Amino acid sequence: MPRVTDTAEKKASGSPIAFTATLVLLVGLALFGRRIFTGVFTGDGIRTWATMFVGVTIQAMPFLVLGVLLSVLILGLLAVLLAICSEADAFVAASLTQFSLTARLAFMVVGPIVDVKLIALQTGTFGPRFAVRFAPATFVIAILASLVVGWRLL
Repeated sequence: MPRVTDTAEKKASGSPIAFTATLVLLVGLALFGRRIFTGVFTGDGIRTWATMFVGVTIQAMPFLVLGVLLSVLILGLLAVLLAICSEADAFVAASLTQFSLTARLAFMVVGPIVDVKLIALQTGTFGPRFAVRFAPATFVIAILASLVVGWRLL
């Protein structure tokens, strides 16, 4: 009898490299496709569709990429400001269903590493010069690690 987790483990997941290559190919076709396929698009409907495809692709792509980056930064800053226990981070992140998995991962990674309590503790123990350099550096490293892992695995 199969376990319940067997179906979850068999979830279809494509290669991030293949996804990136497909995305680059689609953007390339969107940018240069009109010049390449000028003779093919002779009908008014096809030309209208091609124009709409190029316009939507070029206008939507920056917002999609920026949305992911912005949500990761927002949840990272929220983790710093909330300063909740690292065990509670997972429960809070699980309730943030409107954010992407990468943003929720950033919340769970940044929370235990950098928060208001730790910054105050580091300032008192090592001095303000150390805390001013250490807290932003660990925040940036945690955000970058979350983005890399989120892009690669999620």
